[in-house]
Amino acid sequence: MSIYRMRTEFGHWAKPILYVLAVIFVVGAIWQFGASPGGTKSRREAGSDDTIATVNDLPITRGEFNSVWERVAVEARKQGVHCRCS
Repeated sequence: MSIYRMRTEFGHWAKPILYVLAVIFVVGAIWQFGASPGGTKSRREAGSDDTIATVNDLPITRGEFNSVWERVAVEARKQGVHCRCS
């Protein structure tokens, strides 16, 4: 069997497998970046009053988290820390 024939037969059988892998990656990318059904809706509806975490039975809302995050980022900038956050 020649190398050309082996390559051709391998390519013939590998093509469907590669197509299936490509479809899996595309679907995974769509779901990962928020275009999943219900994913964008829940992100749009998320306000500052929704609970994003619970620590020691105390709910932490998105607004509280964002305000503390901004305060810590400002304090870090005053101390000379440069970050690409927020």
